[in-house]
Amino acid sequence: MSKDAIEIALASGTSAKQKKLTPSAREELEEAVSEWFVETRAKKISISGGAVQQKALNFACLLGIEDFKASTGWLSRLKARHGIVGKMLSRVGIRKHKQCLGVNKSPNFSINWTAGCEGPEVVNASTGKTEEGQVSRLSKRSLFARFCQLWGRLPAIAQQQDPAQPPRLYAEAKKSAGLYQGAKARISEAFSAAGLGAWVSKPIEADEFELVF
Repeated sequence: MSKDAIEIALASGTSAKQKKLTPSAREELEEAVSEWFVETRAKKISISGGAVQQKALNFACLLGIEDFKASTGWLSRLKARHGIVGKMLSRVGIRKHKQCLGVNKSPNFSINWTAGCEGPEVVNASTGKTEEGQVSRLSKRSLFARFCQLWGRLPAIAQQQDPAQPPRLYAEAKKSAGLYQGAKARISEAFSAAGLGAWVSKPIEADEFELVF
């Protein structure tokens, strides 16, 4: 019964007619959740309580149940009514689970390549330098040097800055990118207005360095 209703809703591209969470509607919803749980567990896939609650909300939407809340209390009652028993993973089980997911430590090196360059560059993740001990072409210093070389040829900057006077500090170069700084400021304001916290900034001193040749 529940599968038929869900299949019809999916086929039509819309949810079923809105209805209250009556005893029959609740049974239909829980039957769908129970069947999904059994099928998923049969594939030896671990299922958390949060996953069950989210799946129930999805089914409620498809079945057109408008006032359903997948609360912790509802989850406990569902487990009791349908004999759903959670499985605790031992430390060994957790370790094997992580191995199956391919969870490993990050490598101690990175590789980058750019069109027009001779070949890839291997960078030590601990030191930030190449295998030969040189400064990486992706470092702030290298990018700052390339920016200064292009300084007098950038129309957007030439209109606001002196083409003959490139920035002395890396921080000054960043400030000269007016469009970028404006976009960054708006993003920070949006995060703050939405209650998502403040943009994490590096210490000012980190960008106050000159090019040394």
